[in-house]
Order: sequence, then C-alpha cells, then structure tokens
Amino acid sequence: MVLVWVNRVFVVVAAAAALGSPAVVDAGGQSVGDVVDLALEAVGGRAALASVADLRVSGSAELDYGLGPVEGVFELVIEPGRRARQLFRGADGSAVDTAWTGSAAWAAVDLGTGPMVSDFGPGEPGGAVARFLTFVHPLFPGSGVESPAMRVVDRAYLVDGVPHIAVRVDVGASPFTVLVGRASGLVSEVRYREVVEGVGDVAAAVSFSDWRRVGGVLWPGVRTLVVDRVMFLELRAAPDGIRVGGGVESSLFDRPDGRD
Repeated sequence: MVLVWVNRVFVVVAAAAALGSPAVVDAGGQSVGDVVDLALEAVGGRAALASVADLRVSGSAELDYGLGPVEGVFELVIEPGRRARQLFRGADGSAVDTAWTGSAAWAAVDLGTGPMVSDFGPGEPGGAVARFLTFVHPLFPGSGVESPAMRVVDRAYLVDGVPHIAVRVDVGASPFTVLVGRASGLVSEVRYREVVEGVGDVAAAVSFSDWRRVGGVLWPGVRTLVVDRVMFLELRAAPDGIRVGGGVESSLFDRPDGRD
C-alpha cells in the first residue's frame, strides 16, 4: 500500500505547473514541444512558473481504500525543482505522508500502530519517482517531461466530448498519459496503469477542477484521484488554502523514524 501511495498520491499535484488558464490555441499538428509550450502558456507562462519559489496547498480531503470513506485534512508543500511533501491526516487517526527530497522519495503510512516508512531511489520502482516528479511539477529534473520520453499519441482524444491532445510519457516500466485540452491548454487528466499487489493490473486517473489564480499562476483547487478497485482520493483546497511564497521550513522534508 505504501508503494501504491508513492505512485499515485502525487498525481493529485499533477499539473500544478502544467495546468492552465483559458488561453485559446489551435493545437492541430503540434509537436511535443508545442504542446508543452501550450500547457505552460495556459498556466501563466514560464516566467510566472519560474517565479514560484514555494507553494502550499491545504484543506479538506476524502480517502477511501475500499473500506469506506475517511474524511480528513491535507497539506501539500512544494519547492519547484527541489522538494515536495504531501500529508494526509484522517479523522480516524490514520496518516499518509509522502515526500521527494531532491534525490529520493520516502513514504510513511500510519494506521494507528506507528508509521511504516519506505524509501525509493530515482531508479525505483520502475519509473515511479519520475512520474511522481512529473505530477508534482512538469519541469522537475528527471520527470521525463520535455525530453525524448514524451510523444504525442492522439490529437483528437475526447474527454467528456471535449477534444484533447494525448501525450504519452514513457519512463521506466511505468508510462503515463497526460491529456491537454486543445482549446484551453489545460491538463485535464493524467492516466496510467499499474500492477497492484493482490489486485492485479489497474487503471488510474486524476482530474482537476476549481481553478484559482494565485501568484500569477492558476492552480487546481480540487484534485480527484480514482484507482480502479483500489482507492479514491479527493483533495479540496480551503478558500484561502493556496499560498505562493512565504518560505518553507527545511525540517518538513526530514524522513520520519518508523518501521521499514
């Protein structure tokens, strides 16, 4: 379950930098580089993204691993290009804490008996960290975005009847597909498949809504993750729950003690 979380929970951050504003552009026949430019311009442009030193998002959350929904709270902290951490605390006392420290990732799951902590390096497991980086920020070094790992696979993919450009990112054994609106430039969904222990091959999708402009960039106020037969997660930012700038304490990214 820890690996499941590492591979998925940061999808909810997925296009924090690739997500956009309502720019109208004809995407017909565009290259991968053109599609990336479209998404970045939609969110506010490269300069606006580059000016974001740190981001905090907090609010309410709902998590369901198939045993019934658990309401709770979450906090996401990102230093683009450097570090990221997300924490979920359930009303039942459970907690799931995940972080990328700049060179590796760790995940801590506490179901009431103390945290179980796992570590993941850049090359393991099978592209999970690379995908995690992409979901946090598409310009993270090692994410695979803006590299030969990306290719346009469909320029007329429909999401709820709206044409999108489907961009596949082949990283390790864990490829994923980013769906970019042809007219809006918004990244509306990120989709992928994964083999989950005890379940088998499953499909997952993350969708984004309730866009809010903060610090010159649009960010999703609601992120919804659905993993077939495994998990549902929705993060809902509070009305004032998106903050750009202000600094981040380095201790937030320290690996917690706990059972391996």
